[in-house]
Amino acid sequence: MQVSLRQVRGRLSWVVVLLVGLVGESPTVARTSRGGIVAAAARRLANIAAGRPHVLLSAMEFGRFEHLRDTLGRPLNVQAGGQALVVNDFLTELPSYVATSSVPSALRAAVPTGSGPRVSGAFMLFEKIATRGMRRRAPLRVQLGAQGERVGVWHSRDPRGADLYFFEHPLLARRTLLENTREASLYASRGGERYPLGQPGVPPYALPWEDAAVYSVFNQAIAALARRLEPDVYHAHDYHAALAPLYLERPPASVLTIHNGGYQGLFKTPGFGNHRSAPTAEHPRGLPLGDRALNARLLGLLRLPEATYLRHFEQDGLLNLLKGSLGWLEEHFGLAGIAVSPGYAAELRQSREEILAQLAREQPDAVVDPQGLFVPSHGIAFGKVIGITNGLGRGAHASVHRELRRATDAGKLADLQHPEVRQAFLERDLRFGADLKSPAGRQQTLATRRELKRLLQLEAFGAAAPERPLLVVVGRLVEQKNLGVLLDNLPYLVEHHRAQLVVLGTAGDAAGQADLRQLEALAARYSDAIRVYPRFITGALNVLSRAGADFTVMPSRFEPCGLTDIEAAWLGAVPIARRTGGLGKVESGIYYPFTNVADHAGHVRALRGALDEALGEYRERPEAFQRRQLQGLAESFSWPDAFAAYFQAYRAAAQHQLNAALVEEVQSRRLTLAEAKRFAVPELAPLLVAAQR
Repeated sequence: MQVSLRQVRGRLSWVVVLLVGLVGESPTVARTSRGGIVAAAARRLANIAAGRPHVLLSAMEFGRFEHLRDTLGRPLNVQAGGQALVVNDFLTELPSYVATSSVPSALRAAVPTGSGPRVSGAFMLFEKIATRGMRRRAPLRVQLGAQGERVGVWHSRDPRGADLYFFEHPLLARRTLLENTREASLYASRGGERYPLGQPGVPPYALPWEDAAVYSVFNQAIAALARRLEPDVYHAHDYHAALAPLYLERPPASVLTIHNGGYQGLFKTPGFGNHRSAPTAEHPRGLPLGDRALNARLLGLLRLPEATYLRHFEQDGLLNLLKGSLGWLEEHFGLAGIAVSPGYAAELRQSREEILAQLAREQPDAVVDPQGLFVPSHGIAFGKVIGITNGLGRGAHASVHRELRRATDAGKLADLQHPEVRQAFLERDLRFGADLKSPAGRQQTLATRRELKRLLQLEAFGAAAPERPLLVVVGRLVEQKNLGVLLDNLPYLVEHHRAQLVVLGTAGDAAGQADLRQLEALAARYSDAIRVYPRFITGALNVLSRAGADFTVMPSRFEPCGLTDIEAAWLGAVPIARRTGGLGKVESGIYYPFTNVADHAGHVRALRGALDEALGEYRERPEAFQRRQLQGLAESFSWPDAFAAYFQAYRAAAQHQLNAALVEEVQSRRLTLAEAKRFAVPELAPLLVAAQR
């Protein structure tokens, strides 16, 4: 979503009026409004509009903090995927963005001294996180059922300006999710979560009950911290941190970023099954039936009133944290959620019926199995979800190249076995040309890439073959990545195109395990063309796999944003991908459309067409292919455009909250219409008049 700063600053005249009201706030407003709720909401909106908000951010995972350490003394890194990179960039890039954003000086001067810009992050203190270098803060109190609990708080200030808070509690420490040397999924439950729900013979797998206590403690701690810090904005990432605003009487303007709508936080409510009462006007689907006392245990752990559960969180006998949080946020802030790309937001908004209608237009003669059709929304409504494409910070481009420097740490070479390749990393700087705009810089970069391809082929296959196109797949082997359609093309690629493939990734589910077995069988059959590394790899081999490959392949069933394609393009590996969700943003990529991913044979043919196009250009038009590589190396995915769009969302949420408070105060006669109009935008005037009646 491309949004200019001018658009963000647009229509700020009403904010000036609002700020005048704040500076000269009358005693009547402070006295008659319930605890000054209108003034507090207006102040938050003013801080956001002036580019000086305090943003509190929370997520289950986060990326690398060089100034903190794990218990083994390594730089702290709790990462399962792209979400961690996004969270880190918010924490490290947003302070400088809001500090340097150009807003009218009158607005900036009117905001009280000492307010914003500030960014704070709230996280679990996993047992692998060392507290050395942190300071202990006053503990927080939470309620777990009938039991009061204390949550410890550790604080650290990132050198780039963000305040980091870590919650210490046995339920939070037990989730040892990630270490630097292996991969584990943040999102997997015991048994896993399988979608879509409600299919014949497909049981809904739900999270274990004790996880309800984890999310309850985590979100209550976030809420307690918010009471202490009084931020202007609360920004949750995925369902793990989305409950916090529900625990606050006066929450800050709150938004939820959806990194993957397929993981929804499902709990099977033991007292409610799929049997329902007769429909009524108030409950057109009927109420779920069952033992309400049993169900109260789960709702008690999460501190959810039954009415709130039935209104927002109930889905076919399950408690759905993502569905409920989206509904609650829409009701209170007007905006349900923010997907990590406009394309993914559009896919989430599509119902099964709309996808079937689209298929009928695209493939009128195709036979479609409705039960096998992949529906990104997984049965919940995403009607008011918008999309903002993630950025990558100013240091991200440099960081993906950093591993190509001459190695001073033997640990980064641990996965390299070929002696010549190890020696090359020990003795030489293998980074690309610094200036891609100059002919000399471009030639140096292309020469370095040829050398990196030679080294990758030596490492993977024992011999260089510069004429053979080299493809790579990096990432988890799971159903989402849909690697099977590539595997069914591999004999054709090897025999017809003489292509080679390197795969780095662990099997994360049953589909991934099946793909891995097929990959290993094909690697045994084509030992000079296919190499599989079935483990999580960091260091030199990880970056060499893309810096030396000609292409990276991504035939995903869905891809909310995708950072792999960006990092691959920055290393010269041209993306070949299905155009879905966030895939398609790298302009140098080669994309193919295909809607019905349930049609495996059709998808195999569609991918083959894209592979033929890519490898045809590689062989027959090498200069065009090199221009494509250089274009990818130079592409920019900076945060300012994304931050500008997020500020629009923050402001919209704050305005919605202020509007609701004004209407409530006028209805209750705690504010007169004249007093309320000081704070209101013109669009609110009819609502205020109606409220006064």
